[in-house]
Amino acid sequence: MDLFPSSLRPVVWDNRSKIWSIESDYYWNGILNQVRLLIYYSREMMRYIVYACLAFGFYLPVLSQNKDYVFEQITSEAGITFNAVSSIVEDNHGFIWFGTASGLHYYNTVEIIQYNFDPGKENTPPSNKISNLYKDGNGRIWICTRSGVCYFDETNHSFRRLAFKQGDKLLKDKDVSYILQYAGNQYLIVMDKILYHFELGEQVVREIKIGDQQQQISFLGRIEDDQIYLGTTNGKVFINDGAISDFSLLYTTNSSGITAIRRIDRSIWIGTEDVGIEVINTEGKLVDRYRKEYSGDKQIASNRIRKIVQRKNGEIWIGSLEGISIIDAEGILHVDQNLLNRLPHIGVFDLYVDKNDGVWVGTWAGGLAYFSEYNFKFPHVRIARNDETVSRRVVSSFAEDKDGSIWVGVENYGLEKFLPEKMAFVKEETPNGQWPVSRVKAIATGHDHQHWIGTLYEGLWSVKENKFDRRGDISGIFSSVLVVNDGVWVGTRLSGLIFYDTAKDTFVHFRAEDKATGSISSDQIWKVFLDSKENLWICSDFGLSVKYKNAADFECFYYDEHTNSLSRNLNYTIAEDKNGKIWIGTAGAGIDIYDPATKSFSKFALNDAISNAEVYCFLQDHQGNIWFSTNQGIYVYNMETNTLRNFIQQDGVLGKQYHPNSGFISSSGKLFFGGGNGFNIIDPTTVKQNPLAPDVFLSKMLINNKPLEEQVPKFVNSRFPVGINKIELDYHQNSLTLGFVADNFIKSSGNRFRYRMKNYIDEWIETSHGRDVSFTKIPPGDYTLEVLACNNDGIWSLSPKQFHIKIAPPFFLSWYAYVLYCLLIISGAVVIFRELRFREKSRADRILFSEKVKFFTNVSHEFRTPLTLVISPLNHLMKKFGHDPSMMDYLKIIRRNADRLLHLTNQVLDFHLIELNSIKLKREKRDIVSLCRNAFDCFEYEALEKQINCIFNSPFKSFYMKIDAEKVEKIVYNLLSNALKYSSERGQVILSIEQKKLDENSYSKHYYTGHAFLGNSLEIKVKDNGKGIKKNQLPKVFDRFFIDHERGETGIGIGLHMCQEYIHLHNGNIMVASEEDNGTVFSVNIPIEQGTEFEKEDIIIQYHFDKIAGNKQQIAANTGLSKTNKVVVYVEDNDELRLYFKNFLSDKYKVLTAKNGQQAFEIAGEIIPDLIISDILMPGMDGLELTHNIRKTTKTNHIPIILLTALSDPQYELESMSRGANAYITKPVDESFLFAKIENIFRGQEIIKKKFAGLATENLSALNLNDSFIEKAQNIVEKNLQNTSFTITEFAAQLGISRSSFQRKLKAEVNLSPTEFIRDIRLKRAIELMKSGAYNIDEIGLLVGFNSTSYFIRSFKKKYGKTPFALQSVLKVQKN
Repeated sequence: MDLFPSSLRPVVWDNRSKIWSIESDYYWNGILNQVRLLIYYSREMMRYIVYACLAFGFYLPVLSQNKDYVFEQITSEAGITFNAVSSIVEDNHGFIWFGTASGLHYYNTVEIIQYNFDPGKENTPPSNKISNLYKDGNGRIWICTRSGVCYFDETNHSFRRLAFKQGDKLLKDKDVSYILQYAGNQYLIVMDKILYHFELGEQVVREIKIGDQQQQISFLGRIEDDQIYLGTTNGKVFINDGAISDFSLLYTTNSSGITAIRRIDRSIWIGTEDVGIEVINTEGKLVDRYRKEYSGDKQIASNRIRKIVQRKNGEIWIGSLEGISIIDAEGILHVDQNLLNRLPHIGVFDLYVDKNDGVWVGTWAGGLAYFSEYNFKFPHVRIARNDETVSRRVVSSFAEDKDGSIWVGVENYGLEKFLPEKMAFVKEETPNGQWPVSRVKAIATGHDHQHWIGTLYEGLWSVKENKFDRRGDISGIFSSVLVVNDGVWVGTRLSGLIFYDTAKDTFVHFRAEDKATGSISSDQIWKVFLDSKENLWICSDFGLSVKYKNAADFECFYYDEHTNSLSRNLNYTIAEDKNGKIWIGTAGAGIDIYDPATKSFSKFALNDAISNAEVYCFLQDHQGNIWFSTNQGIYVYNMETNTLRNFIQQDGVLGKQYHPNSGFISSSGKLFFGGGNGFNIIDPTTVKQNPLAPDVFLSKMLINNKPLEEQVPKFVNSRFPVGINKIELDYHQNSLTLGFVADNFIKSSGNRFRYRMKNYIDEWIETSHGRDVSFTKIPPGDYTLEVLACNNDGIWSLSPKQFHIKIAPPFFLSWYAYVLYCLLIISGAVVIFRELRFREKSRADRILFSEKVKFFTNVSHEFRTPLTLVISPLNHLMKKFGHDPSMMDYLKIIRRNADRLLHLTNQVLDFHLIELNSIKLKREKRDIVSLCRNAFDCFEYEALEKQINCIFNSPFKSFYMKIDAEKVEKIVYNLLSNALKYSSERGQVILSIEQKKLDENSYSKHYYTGHAFLGNSLEIKVKDNGKGIKKNQLPKVFDRFFIDHERGETGIGIGLHMCQEYIHLHNGNIMVASEEDNGTVFSVNIPIEQGTEFEKEDIIIQYHFDKIAGNKQQIAANTGLSKTNKVVVYVEDNDELRLYFKNFLSDKYKVLTAKNGQQAFEIAGEIIPDLIISDILMPGMDGLELTHNIRKTTKTNHIPIILLTALSDPQYELESMSRGANAYITKPVDESFLFAKIENIFRGQEIIKKKFAGLATENLSALNLNDSFIEKAQNIVEKNLQNTSFTITEFAAQLGISRSSFQRKLKAEVNLSPTEFIRDIRLKRAIELMKSGAYNIDEIGLLVGFNSTSYFIRSFKKKYGKTPFALQSVLKVQKN
């Protein structure tokens, strides 16, 4: 591609052709270069001298006229990167692709889309430097670049690069200038100016030799006679003789390169690099030449030819680096760059004739341009002088001189004389170099070619043969001038109407007089007009006036909403059509028409089409059409066809800036409309209508507001929007946004569309160019989208374009789903009938239940009074008979049941309050331990009845915090009640209290209801080993009225719901963990706030009931009744034996019992007893398995175990010891021996504890403990040695056990509290640091985690009996 226009290339003398020609070598030097430049600049200087001479007599015209060839620039003039267009091609849809040095571009009338090379994507062009574009016989677009070739895959909207091989050699980054389809999949390609052949799909190229020596190819093309021609860089033309590699020499030129070849009629036109065009016949004989230096019809714009094309009308277009030459039957015409034809640049690189015979022009520095014979623009002439446009020169009026020149009146610039044929202003000689008037408002011409000029405060003037004469001394704003036989009528903007009698040289004034009959309607006049019947009409700011011929007075017309009157009182202009009707242009109401025959007004039939515009001026052309200027452009009305056509800025009109009554028709039939930015010239005979009916395509498709590239439809025939005509989508892809384009490039912004989607939107909807349409939530189904397109002149498509859209139904709407539905309907008819009956019954049950709630609420109110009368006397009796145990047992039974009845009554009332959202908290500081213990005691007799082992465990003697005691007690009561209810006989229920710290992990393993708070919590846990709850039922257990019928539940299902509401009010939560047949755990967590008070002391209460001869006994063990604080768990499945051992052991120890190993293991995990005594043979978990589980659990592995058995086989004793038992005793058991064994174990523990307590610097490993618990604890303390805020809660959490269990285990292991344990390890570490001698006492205290030196000294002295200073002195002496 040549990147420089010929005007910048050096020229040399060609001895062969005897002419100056362009040389391709840029690097000339010395004197020869200077000579060339001198010649070039001399030529340019002569051209400017000629222009200067022409300008001496004329103002430079703003536009030069070439009305037959007007181009529309497609690409923008500013800020672009694709000014130089190297190649153009039209695809099968009629849209344009063009290549530049900055990439590939696609234009579809709405937008220009750029496709760039991306090194990371194989589906992009191989380079941004496009050298040529080609469309093969399959409609495939090929892109030749400086780094390879590719073609556009429309189906997948991507580019397919071709990687060629020549033998085993891979050809990379080749400069591809041409590609041509030879036949089928066989192609010719020019790479690095060498011709190759390849077959698509194989990509193996074979070089084709041309002639005797290798030729460098400068042109490859298939011409209209289906022959393939080659042009070379040395001026030779070859023709293909049949086989793909057979080329013979046809003609040789004297050129340095062939650039274009075209078959026209029976001749072959050859474009060259430097010698113009040579025309030969099919035998290769020269028949004609066209060159720049020739004259007449053989002269072309430049010898540097780039393209030759022929239009359907026979015109031959020749593109060169100095413009376009057009040859037709009448001769040759040169088209260069000017503002009238709008060719964006003189340098032309490519020409392309499209299917509608329009010509696309690719220029050197002006981008892309388009010509069509149906495309025109009205000349827009601005007032200019010295080649400078004067802004805002308001053209007010026109008049024609006898020589055909046009006088142009300018409000703030005076008069100008314009020559329409030359499109130039004439510089007239005037007195003192200027006209005597400078502010012209109106011009009129009399029969003697005398012009009358109305001015702005400069009077009334007459002009003839350039002689000006002011008439009278009147002054004002003379807005309209009308010449009649006996004088001149002058309309003013402030002074009414004036008549100047030319014979008498007198003025007569007509003014608007209030309520005076016969006066004009207003003094503010816009237009004075005389119709064909010599009636005088006046348009004004207020009404329309008329003075009929020979009448003395004026008749006035005004707007009246009740009659067929004027539409507005303000009227700008008036005219008469060929039928004698009067047209009135109004301000904002369009056009009114007055019929003199009926003396009535009517509205213009097409007023709606002009949107009730402001109408400024009427002109009737020689064909009888009415043209009028408005604030919406210019309209023309064809009275014969009753059609209206609008011209807008894209047609070259001024826009909305027309001036009232600034219009004129010349003797030649040209129309002039003036306004605030110059004037338009319209030749009605050249205005053509675009007759081409457009086709319509999709330019865009969004699915659910995402581009098609980001979606995966079930089927689409093409991913390139223009190629789409069928698409199938999933049911959820049911919202579409579509853009429409038409293949009309002529003033494409005027394209319009109508669309409908059959079976969805059946009415036609119209939309404009560039606007998207949307369809949302389209139901599943088959649809046909029909679209019609309209071109800029209102010509619609002959038939609608159809796009088939299918939205697939979801599975539940598919045909196989319907089959399934039928089967379900048939098989479920009976079920539905039963369901209906069940629903009716359920409805009745709900109504009945609602009535029950009302009833029980009312009854509960009634119960409270008699309960009060029962409880009060009962309290009196209990005081009176407190000394009689037998009587007290009966009274306690009555009291418990009375309290329980009162509790149930209150629960029903509270439920009613919850329903009304009226329940409130009554917080006060209460002891939760005693509250839970009282609730626990309420179930003593129920536990006795079901023989359930009940245990209450608390590490606190008391725990005071602010709660609503009544509601917390109800929570505990309900949870205990449910635990006992769903525990089988001889089951187990444990109520425990514990302080713990909640974090995010605390909630991950449990279902919970309430607030998921973090931090310190008091946990009240109720655990049973009953039926358990199914996992899918857990989220429902707190629902109102929930009853799990599968578990055999009874009641009304409000207990847990009320617990949930109560705990919500406390900002706490309830966690649930359950496993079928393995029991349930409910954990109530209440946040611990400031002001909480507690006292630590282990409390363990057990109700265990054993059946002996039909009698039920209760033995309670608690801290206050035992002689020691040792806790012993006795495990035995025999009821009598279990009761017996419990009785004699209870004299010395706190005894808990269990009936099997599983129950004992659970108690051990909760209580951490001091000793376990267990039988070996038991159902379920036996004694050996219990021992194994105790030993492998960190929490319990320190507990000593004594196994009892009736088996005397030594093997059992050996296995017991291997499992971890501390002692093995055979039955029958001697009581004294058992006591001695127990005491021996406890004494051993005490010795170990004392030994640990006495250690100061020794390692804990010297104790030789039975597990790694102490070692693990010691490691944790050492890791947190310098952490002064290390708490017992964090210590227990890192060990994986609760705080209370940790305290009991540590006490049992080493007879130390956690605080003492931590402190002793820190003191031990302090002694080690003292021995090192590297630190002082203050530093040692901080290093071992004491937050103050004084506390460190006190702790040290308490432990070792001397201060750290004293010990440090001793150590220093020993060291010395």
